[in-house]
Amino acid sequence: MTREKQPVQFVFVSLLFLALAGLFIWAFVNMAFLGSYPPAESLELEECTVVEYELVSTAKSSYYFIYVEEYEKPLEIDNIVMNVIDREALLELEAGDTIVVSHYEGKRSFNLYTLSHADKTILAYEDYLAEHEGNNTIGIWVTGVLSLSSIALLIANTIHYKKTGRPLPLRGVRIGF
Repeated sequence: MTREKQPVQFVFVSLLFLALAGLFIWAFVNMAFLGSYPPAESLELEECTVVEYELVSTAKSSYYFIYVEEYEKPLEIDNIVMNVIDREALLELEAGDTIVVSHYEGKRSFNLYTLSHADKTILAYEDYLAEHEGNNTIGIWVTGVLSLSSIALLIANTIHYKKTGRPLPLRGVRIGF
């Protein structure tokens, strides 16, 4: 009994695994080697005047937007550092209060590195770094494992095709060629 080879399906499945491997490798390299934070001594501190702040909650995360007179975009305390901020000090902020911040520009807001008011530190740079670097470490491990898994599936697909003439079966995916 001869088996008919399925080269089109093999190429499709191989390209799928190759694309996944490429995506995960790109994410791994981006997190492991390209993502860096400025040294604490290079942060530029700036005084801003509070207009209002709000807690924004979505299905996936929560974060604070702090609106200030100096910028149209809000300042943002991101969801990664939500559990290390001094929430009591943040809730004491009122319109007209002066805060001292260090930030960088994001797409929708200015993301905060540091935030303080009077003599209280609401978000310290050391806490920001610890939380973000911990988050990046998890991301590096996950993308590393997913990269290796995608490469292993690509190799397994090639071996399976050489032995059987068919690509690895993808459950629930129909390839109608």
